[in-house]
Amino acid sequence: MKYMRNIPKGIDSLLLFTREDDIDPNFYYFTGMSRMQRLTAYMIAGKGKPVVITNPLEYGMLSRNRNFTAVKTENRKQIQSALRQRLGEKVGINCDYVSVNSMKKLRSVLKGRKFIDVSKQLCGMRAVKAKEEIHKIREACRITEELFSFLEASARKGRTEIGIANGLETEARRLGAEGMAFPPIIASGRNSAVPHHRTGKAKLAGGILLADIGVIYEGYCSDITRTYYIGEPTVMHKHMYAVINSARKEAIKTAKPGVRAKKIFESANSIIKKGYGSGMIHSLGHGLGIEVHEAPSVSSKSKETLGSGMCITIEPGYYMWDFGVRIEDDIVIAKKPVMLSRAPDNLVSL
Repeated sequence: MKYMRNIPKGIDSLLLFTREDDIDPNFYYFTGMSRMQRLTAYMIAGKGKPVVITNPLEYGMLSRNRNFTAVKTENRKQIQSALRQRLGEKVGINCDYVSVNSMKKLRSVLKGRKFIDVSKQLCGMRAVKAKEEIHKIREACRITEELFSFLEASARKGRTEIGIANGLETEARRLGAEGMAFPPIIASGRNSAVPHHRTGKAKLAGGILLADIGVIYEGYCSDITRTYYIGEPTVMHKHMYAVINSARKEAIKTAKPGVRAKKIFESANSIIKKGYGSGMIHSLGHGLGIEVHEAPSVSSKSKETLGSGMCITIEPGYYMWDFGVRIEDDIVIAKKPVMLSRAPDNLVSL
């Protein structure tokens, strides 16, 4: 894959940096690395290959990467010198990931440079995925769907939510994932009524089992949710699943280039309101890529418009006091939406 990405307009060089405890996803976007490989380094992009300024401990590994030129520095003075030599006059900065104190130091070290906040431009650039990025998200989705098959075979009464989650993490790595995109949400019974339930020691009993799972494959994420029923589902449970599934299908059908994200939310929410009198308590979806949550937002307040190549989630859900149903698929926006995952039409019994 070629990572010779164009920098935002209005600047002649882009400066990004990342630390092990503060990861800027844009650093990994421009270097073509996975954010699972946590670094402390600076990156300068402009004409030609990006330059990564790093320390002796990480230089040996980074110097073998063909996506950028690695420069070894051993102290602060050498870092400052390397920055001065390579940065242009108009320097783009991602202010979403730069503290006030860090910005103050940069202005002191790089006197005479004009710093320009390009955080919004970077966000927009990353929203539209290249073919290679879509391939990685597709592979992450493929692994995730295999994890659901693993869950279906292992979920049974008496097992704990956390026990299932732990098994999924082990299986994900066996299948080729770098790790989980987020802690798996395994919500049984009444816990399924909590959209962001924290997986715990609750034992599986009869009733709804909601599983929200995502993995990281070569730096890119998946995010898929399935709802099951342990035992024989009632008419009420089947009905809610059918309503949510209809909302999912309608949203996917509406999701095309040039359509406002808000309209997609409304297309799904109107079906849920018709079925239950009230709508969703969360957004319908979000962008997907290096991070689990990226632009665009697919919500009632979104002002964004979908474009070809965007990868988004579609995740309608509805929750009563004692159970909830959510179905989530990942798609690529195109003239005809491309499905990266496919939910079953009926409520699956385990």
